[in-house]
Amino acid sequence: MEKWLLVGSCLVALVMIGWNIKTLSTLCSSEIKIIGSVLLSFTSLRYLTLILYAYSMDLKLLVSIRYFYYASSIGITMLTAIAVWYVIPVIQEQIQLKSYLLAFLPWDVFYIYLILKQPTKLVASSSYGYELLLLPPFTRYLSIAQGSFILIMLILCLIGIIKYKHLQIRVQLFVIILAQILLTIDGIASGNETVRIFKLFTVTEAFALWTIFYAFTHAIKRSKGNVNRSLHME
Repeated sequence: MEKWLLVGSCLVALVMIGWNIKTLSTLCSSEIKIIGSVLLSFTSLRYLTLILYAYSMDLKLLVSIRYFYYASSIGITMLTAIAVWYVIPVIQEQIQLKSYLLAFLPWDVFYIYLILKQPTKLVASSSYGYELLLLPPFTRYLSIAQGSFILIMLILCLIGIIKYKHLQIRVQLFVIILAQILLTIDGIASGNETVRIFKLFTVTEAFALWTIFYAFTHAIKRSKGNVNRSLHME
């Protein structure tokens, strides 16, 4: 049963990725189109990898594709950061996307190092196929990296909610906050099998991908110089 839930949530995540790529193609910003599409394409390989890990017994194949197992660590993380920048007018107006993303370079370097270094162990799962476990002390390092990133996202989203009265902006930021909280709960529960609702973060990641889709799909049309005034009044 859990294997089918895993596959189902992976397929939902892949659908969300497809929707996001289609939505990004309609945006004016070529930077977001290119960066977002690359991140989404890379992230999609995680869910294909998880499906193979659930069914394939070919250990050589599983070892060769292990680099995609944690693809969402950088994919969903940076896409969330871009979505927050895109939704909050004051950040978008005052900070260029390149400068904004540069602030997250330490996280990018860590995630890329983690993916390439692969401090992992391939183990047989009690429920389905195989899993790729992250080894200490990288489990702690990843928790610190994710925790600090989520804290930054929560602060930015709360600033946007407090600053703007526009309902759409508030809803967009609220669902992003909710996704980050669920990912945090999933991360905390990952070390305790008795409280884990679902393994491998696939359900919460699919929801996070939907919040990114929602942020880009329902963008506020802004005119430079008037956006902050009009959105404060609504």
